[in-house]
Amino acid sequence: MVTRKCCYCWDVKLEKEMTRVPRKDEQRAIWVEKLGDRFAKRIQGKSTMFICRSHFANLPESSRRTHFKTPVATTVEVRDKQAIDQLMNEMVNIVVWKEIGESDVISLEDEKCYEYEEEFVPDIDIEEETENDLKPAYDYILVDYSILLETLLFCQNCTSKNVIFEPRNCVGAAFSATFTCFECHKSWSWSSTRRNGYGRQVNTDITVASTKMQQFFECLRVPHLTERAHYNIVKSKVAPAIQKAYNKMQSNVLDVVVARGENTGSINVAGDAMFDSPGFSAIFCRYAILCVDTHFVLDVETLRKERNDSSKAMEPRALEVALTRLDKRVRDTGKAVEIGSITTDRDSSVKKMLSEKFGSIKTWSDIWHFVKNLQKLLRKKQDQVQMYPVQHWIRPLCNHLYHSIASSSGDGELAVEKFMTFFLHIQGIHTRFRNVGEFCFTRFKKCDHGKLKKNPGKYLDLTIDSHKRAFDILFELTATPKRLSDMLTVSPHFATSEVEAFNSLSILYHPKSRFFSTDGFRMRTQLSVLHWNSLKLEKLEGTRVVERQKSHYSKTHKRVIWKDVFTKGTNKWRQEIYDNVRKGAFVNFFCQNQKVQVNSLLLQILRFSMILMMMIVKKYCWN
Repeated sequence: MVTRKCCYCWDVKLEKEMTRVPRKDEQRAIWVEKLGDRFAKRIQGKSTMFICRSHFANLPESSRRTHFKTPVATTVEVRDKQAIDQLMNEMVNIVVWKEIGESDVISLEDEKCYEYEEEFVPDIDIEEETENDLKPAYDYILVDYSILLETLLFCQNCTSKNVIFEPRNCVGAAFSATFTCFECHKSWSWSSTRRNGYGRQVNTDITVASTKMQQFFECLRVPHLTERAHYNIVKSKVAPAIQKAYNKMQSNVLDVVVARGENTGSINVAGDAMFDSPGFSAIFCRYAILCVDTHFVLDVETLRKERNDSSKAMEPRALEVALTRLDKRVRDTGKAVEIGSITTDRDSSVKKMLSEKFGSIKTWSDIWHFVKNLQKLLRKKQDQVQMYPVQHWIRPLCNHLYHSIASSSGDGELAVEKFMTFFLHIQGIHTRFRNVGEFCFTRFKKCDHGKLKKNPGKYLDLTIDSHKRAFDILFELTATPKRLSDMLTVSPHFATSEVEAFNSLSILYHPKSRFFSTDGFRMRTQLSVLHWNSLKLEKLEGTRVVERQKSHYSKTHKRVIWKDVFTKGTNKWRQEIYDNVRKGAFVNFFCQNQKVQVNSLLLQILRFSMILMMMIVKKYCWN
């Protein structure tokens, strides 16, 4: 059933109860002359508009409207008559009950004088207990359509079941109908949900609570929102609530991080970028900055690729914007805390930007990215025939690289010398180091390990051609000048592993297989930050603890590892957003109704006063 909205009275009815507004300017001018300027503004620039058939005199539902048939506007006299008839009742309902409060109410009845009725004031404690007892456990329940009709087809006036109903309209998941009783001839309207402003509450709630519910509703044949209506609600109600919850969460997180950083006077952060699509065809770049101590997401920045720009160029620009904003937020707290260091990957453009614009912040490279780069390179070559003699040394090489960096406490030159001892160790040389290739040892002269069990079969003998060839390939791939120079700035303390975990969580909210608008991508990024920070807050408070461990195959290590499994998060932020949306919709609806009622009441009082004044003048002056 297709529904339309009347451009004159703004009522929503079935299309068969409507008729089209003419498109020609000459005919529209005649209609505007009769219906007024407000009607003209509503149809301006729009070709297809509808108006209720009830606005035409003697126009049956089944007949077609001729071109010469024009609507009839409600005149001022009719409105004044209606206002006078309903004035006293509205004054009692709106003014007396809302503003006078507990005072006596004047009730007007036909052929009776004024009477005073005492207002009943219920006991506050009893009322609160009753509301708590009657509060439902659920807001919505899925009900079979036939079962619902059995309950509704009942007249509360005469208790007759001889009732018929006629569906009026279905706006999203909100359904309304009109019921008529054959016994007492009473008609009444029914709706499955209440209004919140210009919308329906159930549609707002579904938009806030759902992610991918369209297939679910279609399979169950449940009426649901259209895509356009869904995104209108998201833009007007959901997005502001998410922004409010995000700002509150980030403010709380920064207070915690700054308070913990006051002991050392600095905050150590880590950052990494994530793109909206794989490969080099990305449009959005999202850069996240995390605290390495608490693992909170402190700031995120989303950039859209400009025309004739590369995807890779967005990463340093996004980091610059996010780091500048975070530095300002930390300084605005007024505490003696500053950003001490930042750990990133080995991207050369990022390092250049940091050295030029953030020289006071110590820049580190992530050890995980550094070792992973070497692992990928060696595993491509390890299955080759010439690499067979050193095949069993590849995993010890990566472990030794981790040990060299971690045991050097940030001393890059010492880490390089420790790492280069590996190429003497695989030859069976453990003391009196001088040089390996063109590299000379100046600070490290022997291996850290103790006495080893002699096993000459594992070591390389460079007098054998196959061993010498494998050793040269391994040394050439590993000990490159760039890798050795980058090792000087690899961090032994901080890593970006938590940033990678956050990126993995973000895939749930903005997967790379789907395209999002700029506002949509930013909103989903805020949702991922809310999810991540809420989990870390619960872990910091002690409400989320380790309950068990499970095995997991690591693609990086190519083996099974064990991971901690934490208790399930409460995700209170979702309920908070949901409550804020409902509360905001109720407040808007209440304010709109109050404004409409007050304006209508003042207008009616003014009209009533003028009519009474004219009647008094006519009675006492003209006679």
